[in-house]
Amino acid sequence: MIGNISVKGLDKVNTTRSYGPLFDYLKGLEPFKELRDEVILNILSRLKKRRYSSNEFIFCQGSPVDELFIVEMGRIEVFKQSSTGKKLTLWHLGPGDLFCLGNLFVESAFANAVSIGESLLYAIEKEDFLDILSREQGLVQRFIGCVSRRLSLYLNLVDDLTFKSVPERLASFLIRQANVDCKGDSMCRLTQSEVASLLGTKREVVSRALKRLSEQGIIELIPVGKARHIRILDEERLMGLATGDVEEGVF
Repeated sequence: MIGNISVKGLDKVNTTRSYGPLFDYLKGLEPFKELRDEVILNILSRLKKRRYSSNEFIFCQGSPVDELFIVEMGRIEVFKQSSTGKKLTLWHLGPGDLFCLGNLFVESAFANAVSIGESLLYAIEKEDFLDILSREQGLVQRFIGCVSRRLSLYLNLVDDLTFKSVPERLASFLIRQANVDCKGDSMCRLTQSEVASLLGTKREVVSRALKRLSEQGIIELIPVGKARHIRILDEERLMGLATGDVEEGVF
């Protein structure tokens, strides 16, 4: 039980085989890449498997957190929400991502984490994790690097929310989030609601800003079912808006 969240289906990972898919999976993750095989096996013996259904909370803001999580399958949204319902998504996590490292040392969650669709996670308890860290100094350094990178993301988010307008934040976000598809196009596949939550604003504001960018030929909105993917057509002009080199009035 984490807070008031059910964790049915909890079971220990089978480690009767020295080498298997889960071993290879962990060995491929950045923090664990150069660990000795016996250390990976030690970690495996302490992992617990968790399955979450769509919209099921992993933990809630303020609830106790005493585990480190590794995402094997699915997507996790980490977000903060005010008492009035205003929502700010901090980030989305996917396969290979680790989370809750910082929470382990403050012992309570600073945000909410919810599963988007079906998800499969592996969890290791704080005591087990600290025991492994005490034996592996190289692993300590790698996790300090993980925390530092996450802190850098926080600082970028604070800068954007403090110093940039919504159009500037949107332009920066589209440049950061766009993935290059098989056709060589830069695409953002998040919904407008997801984008609004990540920018700390309303969906209607994002919709108007996207419409202006589309009318100027900077992006193209592509209908995909009920959602719309965003294709970047003019990255140079979008970058100009993100950096403030192009005035918002142009759009």
